Amino acid sequence: MSRKGFIECKLDLLDSKQVKFTSDTHHDEYFCETDEDLLHSATTKWIGQLLRDRPEAVSAEGLKILGRHLYDRVFRGDVDLAFRQTFERFRAFADDHRADSLRLVITFHPRAEDLTNLPWEFLYLAHENGSGTFLTGESHSLVLTRVVSGQRPLPDNPRDNLSILFALCAPEGTNEGTTKNLRALFEDDNPLAAQPLRQPTFGQLKKAISEMNPDIVHLVAHGEPGKVVLPRETDRITADVALADIERSKRQPAASVKRTELVDTSKLRALFGSSPPSLMFLHSCHGGGSDNEALYCTAVEIVRSGVPAVIAMQYDIEAEEADVFAAAFYRALIENRTVGEAVFEGRKALVELAEGTYWGHRNFGTPVIYLQRDVEIVKARHRNPFSERETRPPQGTCPRCAVTTRTEHKFCPECAIPLVCPCSWDTPTGCDCRESLHKPQLGRCPVCTHRFEVQPYTPPPGEPTAPPLALPQRPGDGFEKAS
Repeated sequence: MSRKGFIECKLDLLDSKQVKFTSDTHHDEYFCETDEDLLHSATTKWIGQLLRDRPEAVSAEGLKILGRHLYDRVFRGDVDLAFRQTFERFRAFADDHRADSLRLVITFHPRAEDLTNLPWEFLYLAHENGSGTFLTGESHSLVLTRVVSGQRPLPDNPRDNLSILFALCAPEGTNEGTTKNLRALFEDDNPLAAQPLRQPTFGQLKKAISEMNPDIVHLVAHGEPGKVVLPRETDRITADVALADIERSKRQPAASVKRTELVDTSKLRALFGSSPPSLMFLHSCHGGGSDNEALYCTAVEIVRSGVPAVIAMQYDIEAEEADVFAAAFYRALIENRTVGEAVFEGRKALVELAEGTYWGHRNFGTPVIYLQRDVEIVKARHRNPFSERETRPPQGTCPRCAVTTRTEHKFCPECAIPLVCPCSWDTPTGCDCRESLHKPQLGRCPVCTHRFEVQPYTPPPGEPTAPPLALPQRPGDGFEKAS
């Protein structure tokens, strides 16, 4: 495994036709040719365009069809078989608590970079029983990242604090509420040391990066394909205004004075010099138009400039939603999650924001992460009370009836005793200690003093179990049989 508890598999798109697959669970390399079926390609293109232009017209089933076509295009023959074997081995390792994450890395080689335009974040793995999963992380155990050939790896040296240059290059009058979650997070007492920079010109932004040498540059700006819109230098605006006044004094038509400029990718590369940041985060400052899609086009060029990790949006997204995604991403970094896992936490926040749609809206696949090595970039300071991975026990078996349980179970699927403190789910806005109850019995939670009571209980044969507690029941809380 690439690191403890982490299984990695790599899908190399060598060119538009050749695919190579390798995995931590296999010693061999596997090859296949991409699916060139015209109907499949036309369907993928049609749904992709519909998803871009009319996302409300694409249902959850439409996203699955798109995802299956994308999967079938590159996972074929031996590659498909090897990946499915890796996936099943990961599930077995996860059940035995020998692995907690499966990472799929898609590498685009120079002769395959035209394939970067496809929305691979909607890859969907379908099973024979009709079920399936999106590989961007519909399950908390899956992480999907992109890599371009020659991309630098993210250094594996977690820091005590993260320095962030937060550059808000939005036009004057932009609604401050579009970054309220981020600004609130940056003001809290945490390892994020954010330096705001409002309305910087290219020169001011370059100077700030040189002087601060930040770990992360978070750029909120408008964009056009391959370009970013930044304010112009004041002296240049003043000169143009004076020239326009002269023209008008001569009763001649004067050109309007531009107060912004388009900075192309070749000039953007000069921002970082020889010490690029570890990560750059790009998102537009408002919804509408094609700003996010334009910034996404810029992402690959920023990767080529030497930035090891770049996050961008491949579809337009409301500014408030981008704010929610970014805040969830940074919170996960603080909690000692890897960059890839933090992106998933942001995706999950978008799903929860789109109430009732679950994984049926394009928002979860809108963020794109270019990342060659997935590591933690913030040191663990203390035991994180909100991380299920750290605080829930390797349950394995129920302490009362010895039935097999899974990490996500809140109750034993047989005898219904609680496996975690009920306060973590019956008071969503209150205590959330997630304390593990190794020996559930009458008493109080050792962390939050939540009082719970368990009565002797034997479920009727063949009937679904329910918790014998005076607590609200929720579907999917572990009453199903463990597989």
